[in-house]
Amino acid sequence: MSAKHIWQKFTKFQETTGKNKMPEIIADNISIVETKELERFSRIDAEYYHPKYLALQRLYKKGDWSPIGRHLTNCEYGISIAMNTEGKGYGILRMDNLDGGFAFDDDLKYAPIDEKVFTKYRLQKDDILFNRVNSEEFVGRTGIYKLQGNHVFASYLVRLQTKESELLPDFLNIFLNTKYGVLSIRRMSR
Repeated sequence: MSAKHIWQKFTKFQETTGKNKMPEIIADNISIVETKELERFSRIDAEYYHPKYLALQRLYKKGDWSPIGRHLTNCEYGISIAMNTEGKGYGILRMDNLDGGFAFDDDLKYAPIDEKVFTKYRLQKDDILFNRVNSEEFVGRTGIYKLQGNHVFASYLVRLQTKESELLPDFLNIFLNTKYGVLSIRRMSR
């Protein structure tokens, strides 16, 4: 929220109520961050320190949380290749193929790749895919792969494979589709 927008919100509030509520408006929209935090995360962009993300960070500190990466066997970007609609190659899942926490093979495009590349990017049952780019609306869109067939995934998706003895893929998928999971992904995006 810009300073101009905050000021407009404040003046409108003052006009309608006759009260000065600027401290609350500022508290909801501005974060004060110590320099050591900037250095620890190597991030200086203001969005990373927005109050909604800092509240999420405080929530994590209250519980027995650990970084997701500790519970993964694999985390990788998909394949970057020209796609076709003629059915030449393997079906490639894209951002539009993730909806409601699941991967779908509707409206597929195809990737003409050799067997070696297919083996590297072939989707396995319970792979979790999330979108890492595009508008804020789409960053963090997550789905679990439960399909039958030979599919790969596009470069703007990230595949997560869990250590199932520590973290069930379905559980991670459900978490990443909650308000807290989406906020976690969006906070890390630039």
